[in-house]
Amino acid sequence: MRRAVGRAVIAGLCLAAAAAILALATGEFDDTQWRVIVTSVGFSFFSALGGSGEALRREAHDWRAVLGGLTTAAAVLAFVLLVGATWIDDDDETLLRAFGLCGLTSLCGSHASLVLRARRRDDSPLVTFLVWTSIVTATFETLVGDIAIVGAVDDVSDDFVRLLAAVLVVTVLSSVLPPLQRRLAGEAPRAHPSDPGEGAHAGRRPISPSELADEIAAVARRLDDVGMPVDVRREAAVLRDLAARARP
Repeated sequence: MRRAVGRAVIAGLCLAAAAAILALATGEFDDTQWRVIVTSVGFSFFSALGGSGEALRREAHDWRAVLGGLTTAAAVLAFVLLVGATWIDDDDETLLRAFGLCGLTSLCGSHASLVLRARRRDDSPLVTFLVWTSIVTATFETLVGDIAIVGAVDDVSDDFVRLLAAVLVVTVLSSVLPPLQRRLAGEAPRAHPSDPGEGAHAGRRPISPSELADEIAAVARRLDDVGMPVDVRREAAVLRDLAARARP
């Protein structure tokens, strides 16, 4: 899936670059060339958004899978609406408004998919709080954007604009801090058991087969992200197969 999304992003960017080079070579940008560029860049952008949702859908087996599927569907619909709004000469703003709604929804869903995929079972309460803060604030900003797109509110006070900007800062901060916190926690020295007779896993609660499968799938994903040789990727594929067979 990651390779397919990567190829889609590359293809869209290459097509947009080719259209731009052609326009520069001919010395003019006509409507068709602008439309090709917008369509190509939009294809790359929404492929990336849909890919993050699809990755969550494939890995999760609860409400997160539904979120991932909805994100992918919103990204596909947003691209279709973008194509319609770009290539159809129509003074009606319905297509543009629909594109804006679907585009913002897919962006919000992609953000949630990324931070949820990065979650670990051993995340600290602070990291968990940051993850949900980023999701909630991003959802709030999406709702505000949707209301603005449909034109439900004509006048917005300066105080609300400042509040929205502050919420945006919180979203960015709470999205960036969790991976940093995880890295710091991973580099911290592990405490040894106080009693030499205790095992390394003493005091840990047993986990269900479903939880074990989720952990195995997470390990496989991290191995894939390392970008190591083919042997490592093959072992990651074996882990994913075991996780799928272990799930009820």
